[in-house]
Amino acid sequence: MSTTHTGADDGGRRIPRPGGRRAGGRAPTPGRAPRPGQRGGSAREDGRHETRSALLARCRKEGRRAARRGVFDAWVLAGDGLPPWLAMLAAERDRVRHRLLRDAAVERAAAERAAAEARGDAEAAEAAMRRCGEAREERSDHLDVTRAQLDRLAEQAARRRQLRDAVARWVERRPGGAAPAAGEEPFPEPTARPAANPAADVARWEGPSTTGISRRGTLALLGSLMLVELPIYWSSFRRVHGTGDASANLLTATFTLAVGIVMISVPHVLGRMLRTLPATGSPRLLALPALLLLGAWTHACWVLGGLRASLLAEDRDLLLDPDQARYLDPEVRDAGSVLDQLGIGEQTMSLLFTALLLLSGGVAFLLGLGRTHPYLAAYRATSRERERLAAAEQASTLAARRAGQRAAAHPAEVQAGRDALDAALREVDDRYEAAAHAYLDGLASGSRDPAVTEAAMRLSGQWPLLPRPATA
Repeated sequence: MSTTHTGADDGGRRIPRPGGRRAGGRAPTPGRAPRPGQRGGSAREDGRHETRSALLARCRKEGRRAARRGVFDAWVLAGDGLPPWLAMLAAERDRVRHRLLRDAAVERAAAERAAAEARGDAEAAEAAMRRCGEAREERSDHLDVTRAQLDRLAEQAARRRQLRDAVARWVERRPGGAAPAAGEEPFPEPTARPAANPAADVARWEGPSTTGISRRGTLALLGSLMLVELPIYWSSFRRVHGTGDASANLLTATFTLAVGIVMISVPHVLGRMLRTLPATGSPRLLALPALLLLGAWTHACWVLGGLRASLLAEDRDLLLDPDQARYLDPEVRDAGSVLDQLGIGEQTMSLLFTALLLLSGGVAFLLGLGRTHPYLAAYRATSRERERLAAAEQASTLAARRAGQRAAAHPAEVQAGRDALDAALREVDDRYEAAAHAYLDGLASGSRDPAVTEAAMRLSGQWPLLPRPATA
């Protein structure tokens, strides 16, 4: 028997009706076919949301309804072509298959994009891993160079220590050197000494130490030293700029703060500059200007100390009415200067303030000069950088491995998607084939005409009953 194929996108295609209305057959009216894009009747429009049992029950019910209404006769069922309801089932099946194929194509495209992104991530992570590895190797070479420099410093220190020991022994062996104590017998010098191990006598760097003041501690000490000097500058500059006026107070405060910062920061910066002179490539010509600035700072301390002492040495005049002044105690009326009341000379007070300024600035200078040796600082910084690069290299390695695993899993995911799609398409074909047979079974069981029943049973014996899908 020849069959008429129905397209996947044309559920209402014209179905030939062999026999037409002959033999008293009624025009087939299986029901209105769903229009494209129609939202009503989700079970009929989208067979994915309808279970197999519900579809079979629906088709069997429609077959019995068609039998009761006498839609078909034996001539129609025995003619060419399919009954309209079976043609509608074939069209609905093709629509479901089309949606499955479309969704699978979308998922396959998304999987391709994800695989491409994974390959790109893997390549980027591998490039970052190579860069980090090269940088880490470079830092390792720098550490070897810095360690060699530190070993040379250790050898120089060992040679200076040997020189001091040799000089001390030479002084002891002089005729006027120290004689042995009473009752003490000197031990004779050994005639021969055992051969020393050259490898054991070579001086080496003992490794990084944790001594020193942190950066925060240094800043805290510098701030404390500045607070010590600010009152001295404030009291001295108030007499210079005057008091009682807002502009004078602002000028005094600004000048006090500026001088305090300069008098503390200058020796500290000079100390740091002198400390960096042993570093490779450091401008050694800065040593002379640094020493000159240090001398200028010392002179400024002397001048500021003398200024403060001279202000304290001034006589304090009481601005009183002459008639009232004669009633005061002579000691109060002729109080004199602050230094006279304290019994301290002006030169002593000047030396005291100068020493205080030199002490605070000298501590700042020592803080700058006592920084870590440039070689040791370079070793610590390079070691930390190498550790950071090693961690970054490890992270890049893990990222490249994960991205490579995602990219490598793409073929298996594609094959699994294809297998799942084939299984879903076979399930749709089997479901709608069973639905077509259920329709004919309902038609055969509900018909009262033996000829119709026999024709329906004969038509149900065909396999496949529905035409093969166009997208198969």
